[in-house]
Amino acid sequence: MRDVLRARAKRLRRRVKHWHALAISDVVFLSPAKSGRTWLRAMLSHVYHLSYGTPIDELVSRDRFHRREPRIPRFFFSHNDDNEPYLLQRQLTPHGLRRKTVICLVRDPRDVVVSFFHQRRHRSKQVTAEQRFGDDATVTDAFVRDALATVTAKVDRLAALAAAHHDGHLFRYEDLHAEPAAELARLLRVLGHHDVPQRHIEAAVDFASFEQLKQREAAGFFRSDNLRPADTAEPNSFKVRRGRIGGYRDELSPEQVVTMDRMIDTTLAPGLGYRTDEPAPRDLVTRPPTTRSAGERPARSASRVPGFARGRRLFVGAAMVAGIAATTGAGFSDEAMVVGVDAVPETGGTWRFSVTVRHADEGWDNYADKWQVLAPDGTVLGERVLLHPHVDEQPFTRSLGGVAIPDDLAAVDIRAHDTVDGWGPAVTYTLPER
Repeated sequence: MRDVLRARAKRLRRRVKHWHALAISDVVFLSPAKSGRTWLRAMLSHVYHLSYGTPIDELVSRDRFHRREPRIPRFFFSHNDDNEPYLLQRQLTPHGLRRKTVICLVRDPRDVVVSFFHQRRHRSKQVTAEQRFGDDATVTDAFVRDALATVTAKVDRLAALAAAHHDGHLFRYEDLHAEPAAELARLLRVLGHHDVPQRHIEAAVDFASFEQLKQREAAGFFRSDNLRPADTAEPNSFKVRRGRIGGYRDELSPEQVVTMDRMIDTTLAPGLGYRTDEPAPRDLVTRPPTTRSAGERPARSASRVPGFARGRRLFVGAAMVAGIAATTGAGFSDEAMVVGVDAVPETGGTWRFSVTVRHADEGWDNYADKWQVLAPDGTVLGERVLLHPHVDEQPFTRSLGGVAIPDDLAAVDIRAHDTVDGWGPAVTYTLPER
């Protein structure tokens, strides 16, 4: 019974976290899975690194960068799939998002289906071996039909949302592939960054090129555990896999290609350039970019917070979820959070750090397992491994000595890690005088 309650509490915490992220966001970024969102986030994050000094090995996520630099907007990223609470999905409408900037990223549904197949087969942690298609590496006809119908419907909805929203903007993966610098510049203007130097844009495109990203993924460069290959010997297990336009034709039988083309021509709305009877559009800008500065939000009354859009029931529902989660003693955040730091110099020029971590440890399957001390450029200066869960001791403090800090550093970053969600947000700690 206790395990059931913990599982329910975990689901509730996730829902509350998503509701909160949507409520405080300035920009809502929607896309089907496997549509190039990680690539675009990598380019955008590198622009922020060059412009504002955010960590080079961290991808923009929710309000993490905004807490460091208020000129960076707060983001809500979603694939708008079954992982989102139903009531939250209903808010992803022109009316529900009327106070937000909306970015919709789409990709040819046929390429999405093939990429999703490899995701399920080689990367997914939530399905059994049988659900991963056993030892058969062939995309089945049934999978083609079912997955393509689902993805096509999502692409249609996102295109319609971008067209109907007063500050909605549609981006195509294929245009990013053809002209990455121009499309990245357009995205930056949409976000209110009108004075980004061209050299920063070009450097970000180079940083996030396919080969560069794949090498960095193999080396574990990024802090996100999601940007790791499941098996470095299996190319299809990489998050950054092929990135080809029309690659589905290489991996499917001629009959399956014909089936896919026919489904696209008969079910996908025209205007995106994916149907065989239309040319690819060169410009999908639906309206001029916002004139607001990045991170600047229009005034908002309580009645306009998502959840109050059609009465109070949705917002009250989220509050009830928060209350239930709180009664379980688990808190609202799934990430391992650093809530306290103290450091003292040691003889010999090193430092001893005492770090307090809070995380809803549930046992060996989900617990905070380490924390790190980082230089501003992401170099790991020290790591404290946590050898067991702390289910009944929250928050908890553990120490690490012998940390060598370069003399020219006045501050360091501290972050904690858990076995399920990976690295939590880093906090900056100013070192006392030596």
